[in-house]
This record gives sequence, structure tokens and C-alpha cells, in this order.
Amino acid sequence: MPQELEGLKGLGPKTERAKTEDRLSRNPAKSVGRHMQSLYSNDVRFRLPFDAAGTLLTTRGGASKTLGRVMQEAPMYYDPVLSIGRTMTPDVDPQTRTNVFGSNMTLVAGNAIKDALMTLALKKLANKSLIGQVASEKFEGVANAITDPFLASGVNKLNEYMLEPDAQGKTRFDKIPYLTEILNSAAKSRIGDSYLFKDGLKSLGDPSETGDYYLGDDEVLFQLMKLADPKNVPPTKIDNSGKLRIDRSKPMTPLQKRNAGKMETADVNKQKFLDVLRTPQARTTIEILNDLQNLDKAVPKWAAKINKPSPSAGKPYTGPNKPPLLGFAAPSPTTIRNVQ
Repeated sequence: MPQELEGLKGLGPKTERAKTEDRLSRNPAKSVGRHMQSLYSNDVRFRLPFDAAGTLLTTRGGASKTLGRVMQEAPMYYDPVLSIGRTMTPDVDPQTRTNVFGSNMTLVAGNAIKDALMTLALKKLANKSLIGQVASEKFEGVANAITDPFLASGVNKLNEYMLEPDAQGKTRFDKIPYLTEILNSAAKSRIGDSYLFKDGLKSLGDPSETGDYYLGDDEVLFQLMKLADPKNVPPTKIDNSGKLRIDRSKPMTPLQKRNAGKMETADVNKQKFLDVLRTPQARTTIEILNDLQNLDKAVPKWAAKINKPSPSAGKPYTGPNKPPLLGFAAPSPTTIRNVQ
């Protein structure tokens, strides 16, 4: 290879085989953990059961309700705190830091205020009766799940207003007294340069941060085997398409053969699952699940479909079961005599 091209070696786009090799070369525990986070961040089908479980737990009492509320609220605070923490370094432009802090704190503060007002409103509706209080406590988590999408939409509109620059390029966040100075002082700690914020934590709301960590079913099993029983991991190879295959040309122990069978079964099940997802029913279900993440946008769309007039509205019925015309039959002579 010419010397001038030596420095460019490895800088081109990775092949599918290289991408798979990179995923499987990572620490097994971290790899599986990142995979789970990738599913949560990128796949609404995987995230919905967690959201539903959190809402269900809030309808119970004691520790279950506390756990449910944590499951509901943690995502609302996790990403804003992560975004703010990453700006806490002198390397970040002060205006960028101020705007990131302001827009994320708007979401945090808005969520806290919304939760407080929601709880107060439910208590008022309970009207101090024991039954009403119990019902309001059980409904609190459900109300939170319903109102969160509307809160996010409202906060986004508020942030658009606050981030509008003036003639000098300053936003309304920049004009908050002493905010930029306080944040510049905090940034001297260089918390944003720590491993925790640089790479340890990944955003739940930004799929681009975790999309590369997604593993196939066979890759998940392979990493779990490396973690739980590294001595009995079956020999594998990676084909040009990046697919992990069992290398049957190499000798295997009985335990390795058993684990190899599990990996191949996982691959077959994955293909069956993908076939199901291609059906019209599955596509409709996925569309509904995606709509549920944006209720403020989905409700008007659903309403338009529901309120759409039927093509036959206002037209006379002409089907095979058309009812006879209404009329009055002449009374019989017996009926006339009885009346007289």
C-alpha cells in the first residue's frame, strides 16, 4: 500500500462483517445492557410493556405504586439531566450550554408542575370522601400517562418561543439574568468530560446514540453464553452479510453442541417473528402503537376518521332487506262492531 494511503487504512465505511465483529468483541455484560437500551430507545413494541407495567403498578398501593411512578417519571428526567451534564465543560460554547440547560429545565420544571397540579386536581375531585380519595390515588398514574404526551407538546412549543434569536443572535434563555455566568462557573468542574457523561450513559430519547448497539437474537445468546459459561461457547464464524453462524467444521463438546442448537433455534424464531411483522394486521398495530406515543397529534387524526361521513349517509336504503312502506290496513267488520 502506498505510504500516502497508509494513514487512511480502516477509515472507510465498515462492512457488515466488521460491524458484527465489533459488536461481539465488546464486554458481554455491557453489550447485552446496551442492546436492551437500544431496544427501549428504538422500538416502541419493546418500550410499551414497560410503560404499561409502570401505569399498572401505580394503581396499587405501597412499594408497587412507588416503583410504578419511578418507571413513569425516570425517562422524563433522565434525558434532560444527561443533556445538561454533557455541557458542563469549558469546551462547550456558553450560549449552547445556556440554551441546552434552559430547554431541558423547561421540560423538567413543566413535568414537576404538571404532576403537582394533577395530584391537586384529583384530590379536589375526591371531595374529601374516602372512596374518592382511594379512586384518585389509583387513577393518578393513569392520568400521568395520558397527560405526559400533551405536556411534551406544550413544552416543545414553549421552547421554540424561548429559543427565537433576536437581532444580536441572543435567545430569551440568554437574557435570563446571571444564568450564563452561573453555568460557566459550573462548567469549570469538567463533569461533562467524565466517562459517565461522555460514553457511560446513553440517551433514551435519541435512537442515534444506541442504534449501533442492537444485537440479533443469536448474538444476544452468544454474548450471554460468553458471560455465563465462557468455556462452552460454540465455535462461530461471520459471513459476508454480517450474519453469525455456527462453525460446524470445528469439533465441539456436547455442551457446545447444545448451545449451538439454541443459537440456531433463536435464528429460526426471529425469522418467524419477522414474517409476522410483515402482515397487514401487524403493520396496523404498530401504527397504532406509534400514534400512542404522540397522542396530541394522533387524537385529531383519529377524530377525523371517526367523524368522516359514511358514503351512504342521507341516501335511501335499497338493499335486499328493504322494509315495506308504512300504511294502515282497513279495520275488519268485527272490529267495527266491537267499537260501536
